[in-house]
Amino acid sequence: MKRILACLAISLAVCPNLFAQPENDLVRAGIRLHDEGRFNEAIVKYDSAIQLNPDYYFGYYEKAFSLSSLGKLEESNSIIKKMLKQFPDASDNGMAYCSYGNNFDMLKQPKKALDVYDEGIKKFPGLALLHFNKGITLYNMGEGGKAYDEMCSSILLNPFHTTSHNVLRQLVQKNQVYSVMGALFFLTLESEGNRAQAAYADLEKKLSMNVTRDEKTQSININLVMPSDGKKKEPNDFHMAEMIVGLGAAANMDDKLKDETKQSRLSRTLQTMISALADGKNETGFGWEFYAPFFVALKSSEHFETWIHMITYPSGDPVNRAWVAANQTRMEDLEKWVAGYFEKK
Repeated sequence: MKRILACLAISLAVCPNLFAQPENDLVRAGIRLHDEGRFNEAIVKYDSAIQLNPDYYFGYYEKAFSLSSLGKLEESNSIIKKMLKQFPDASDNGMAYCSYGNNFDMLKQPKKALDVYDEGIKKFPGLALLHFNKGITLYNMGEGGKAYDEMCSSILLNPFHTTSHNVLRQLVQKNQVYSVMGALFFLTLESEGNRAQAAYADLEKKLSMNVTRDEKTQSININLVMPSDGKKKEPNDFHMAEMIVGLGAAANMDDKLKDETKQSRLSRTLQTMISALADGKNETGFGWEFYAPFFVALKSSEHFETWIHMITYPSGDPVNRAWVAANQTRMEDLEKWVAGYFEKK
């Protein structure tokens, strides 16, 4: 199984009231050097801060991070272990546990990483990153089901953690509509860059995956597996929505629609899919409980078409990109709506 590395970027938001001079200036200088990739020079600054004040938490905190960046993972963990013992009640220890476990994962000691994450979760149950990192370690160990549970926990704690959605959509690849929703939510949060391009390409593939066209006869075939009558539904069962998506994909192959824009086609496809989700009754599973209500609410809002332009941005369509550039106020209103949706929860 392809190994996924948990890339943890601990960035310290330096506030004047958190530090005492002159340690403050030394740590600030170290962070600047670290951001420039000058890790050894940064460590010198942190050591100076620690020498001035051996009880200076952030000197150790940042030094451990720079050591990790240098690949000195065992040395980094030695410092973090000391930190956690010396400063057991520090509010930033949750992130220290993230780095501690991540170092073990990079050292190919996943069981130790899991022990660290579990200890961190007990002390910081509300920190999404601990669940995310634990999920990555579990995935690398071949524990896809447990990894899935951790990604769900991460998203519930922080719906805006983009990478959790990106990983989740890949964990549920075999569930067409569920994976589509994960990709859509990811693109709602991150519509630019290589990851967005990959998610968009996967989205297009998923929306047409059950439909084929015979080039000789021009007949269109929809391949769907429906659950047996009387069989108890499993969580995250989207078979009815899959059927609607399949019918929509078949309709999209009509030659009359060959000149249709990507935005118009996707809008029609997703409106029908979301309508099917809205009709779901007594359904269970994270996909139904988290993603489906969000998209139903979005479809009913005034921001749906703006959203279509946003999620198709990675396609590189110059006309669409020009539209986005000319409608920044609408894009900002959409972002506010998304944030407000979760504030009401």
